[in-house]
Amino acid sequence: MDERSEIYRSVILPHVVVGKGCRISRAIIDEGCVVPDGTVIGADAERDRERFHVTGEGVVLVTQDMLRAAALRPDGPPAASGA
Repeated sequence: MDERSEIYRSVILPHVVVGKGCRISRAIIDEGCVVPDGTVIGADAERDRERFHVTGEGVVLVTQDMLRAAALRPDGPPAASGA
């Protein structure tokens, strides 16, 4: 985990890299994921559903393939600006 990142009530599997200034809440981050700087997961359910899988209980499941696909979306990488 890099500087200024916050992780709350989440499971981060081995070999995950969390970039600078990330906020992750109520999420499971799969093994080997590289979470880009500034990424926010778990703060906006609607945006999370567009990029990742969200369970009925609101837990966000994230894989490296999902992160790659989100980075290719027209609205840019999975980073959110301050929300």
